[in-house]
Amino acid sequence: MVVEAGMGVGTSLSVPEQAVVWEAWGEGESLRRIADRAGLHEQQVRRYLLRHGGVRPSLPRRSLRHLSPGEREEISRGIAAGLSARTSAEAAMIDIPGLPTPAAGPVFDAALLVHIAAGITSVVAGMLAMLTRKGGPWHVRSGRVFLGAITVLFTTMLVMTVIRWPATIHLAALGTIALTAAVLGWRNRRRGQSDRIHITLMALAYVAMLTAFYVDNGPHLPLWEHLPAWSFWILPLAVGTPLTLRAIRRHRPQASSSIQ
Repeated sequence: MVVEAGMGVGTSLSVPEQAVVWEAWGEGESLRRIADRAGLHEQQVRRYLLRHGGVRPSLPRRSLRHLSPGEREEISRGIAAGLSARTSAEAAMIDIPGLPTPAAGPVFDAALLVHIAAGITSVVAGMLAMLTRKGGPWHVRSGRVFLGAITVLFTTMLVMTVIRWPATIHLAALGTIALTAAVLGWRNRRRGQSDRIHITLMALAYVAMLTAFYVDNGPHLPLWEHLPAWSFWILPLAVGTPLTLRAIRRHRPQASSSIQ
């Protein structure tokens, strides 16, 4: 966290002063303007905001969970430089809790729309592939749709990751795992290799995809918002692993055949 040394001005503010500071900060005022409105020194405002990381203490603690340490560092750097909340957020492409989401541009918005559509398609297609008879026409078709949707999902994720780098680097890693597992699982069946490997790889792709969704959106979802941040990484795997093992145990070896 960025701090300033050598300042003789304290950070203790009265309740009315705090209210003015957070109101002006939320409106996007510069630190100088905030200080003028609150009747304070600019150093007081800067130190006070740095102490709270630019996020109002009265906000639910869960609102901080989707900020990575790097993002909090960027917010603090902006405060130390005297930048407004919106300028700090837009410069680093960070969503600061309590403030409007910074605009990411038309390319990001278009990629996001396609990403959402591909995500829904991959969830439905993957579920159909799991529930239909292995090797049957519905299983084959839904498997192909799943692979195509995962590919689109990965491509749009790359576009959004580049725009919001490095805040979304973890999503890039999960997307890479999902696509790699899906492609290897598809090639495994094309070559008539082990069904167990095919099931494991496709399940891994599905779990990685869901993990990316919950890590990115879990803090904003009903019920999920009350869970600790680490649970978004663990729960999809904890649920998916026993289901995958059960599917492998129940699967009866069949004659090799290409299903794609």
